Amino acid sequence: MTGTSYTNLLSTSPFHKVAHKLPSYSLPLQALCLRRSTRPFSNKTSAVPKAAIATEYYSYFLAFLVLLLCTHLRVKWVFVSRLGEFRFLMREGVFLAGVKFFRLFSIPALNPRLFLMAPQGFASSTSKLYTSYICPYAQRVWIARNSKGLQEKIKLVPIDLEDRPPWYKEKVYPPNKVPSLEHDNEVRGESLDLMKYIDSSFEGPALYPNDPAMREFAEELLSYSDTFNRAVLFSLKGESLNEISSAVNYLEMALSKFSDGPFFLGQFSLVDIAYAPFVERFHPLLLEVKNYDITTGRPMLRSWIENMNKIEAYKQTKRDPQELVAVLKKRFSVTLPPC
Repeated sequence: MTGTSYTNLLSTSPFHKVAHKLPSYSLPLQALCLRRSTRPFSNKTSAVPKAAIATEYYSYFLAFLVLLLCTHLRVKWVFVSRLGEFRFLMREGVFLAGVKFFRLFSIPALNPRLFLMAPQGFASSTSKLYTSYICPYAQRVWIARNSKGLQEKIKLVPIDLEDRPPWYKEKVYPPNKVPSLEHDNEVRGESLDLMKYIDSSFEGPALYPNDPAMREFAEELLSYSDTFNRAVLFSLKGESLNEISSAVNYLEMALSKFSDGPFFLGQFSLVDIAYAPFVERFHPLLLEVKNYDITTGRPMLRSWIENMNKIEAYKQTKRDPQELVAVLKKRFSVTLPPC
């Protein structure tokens, strides 16, 4: 029977051509393609029957398609229930292949350990932060993510609040609000809770104090943030500025409690992150709508704003003040957007 060189056949196959085009995280696929493109069918270098070549070629093609699908999706858990006698299980990008698969398709030359080795960084479990660039609540979590240095580990997924995609409510977060965080196969919401979760669950600089007294004061300030927001909105709707004056005076007093830095707890923390997006909006809005400067007569608050503007993690999230004012005035009748 006339034979064909396996090496020659595979070197012209799609496997060889696609190997170098595969992304870095699919190293096992590259190894598979190049291994089978350059290695003979067996230890014998003699001609191989075409039927045997076709059988092995088909087997590798099936394995290649499954692996390509899994690595392309970069899913954390993939379970394909049955393929003949073989089951696939993928965790953290490591493809665990049973020996039955290789026996089933009679592939003696393939080393199963090829699929048991995953290069570092292969199919990394990137978390997702569903956000809106104009929402102050979402900005809180965005700043926390940046402050921890998690730009590569937590991917931003913008959601259009004017036209929220159906898949977000149906498949991601039923409350259909932002922000929400997808991490470890769970989706969580609420900005204050998410800030604390990111700080405690990821590596990076600590953003919450360990000292019990300082922690208690931090909780008090975080709880007051909603009161502060309501006071500003109440003043915007009415003629009196008493509510906003009292709320801003509270911030001025809180900023004077610790003298080891210009922030609420002395050093930069989650408390500063909680207030920054709202002060960023209220300061220019009150100036334009009420001709009221919240920093007048409040040197601590003025210093806090100046120092916040030096924080790189915050600067990366800031919007143009006039853009924020225009959005608030046009879309929400000078009230805070319901994110």
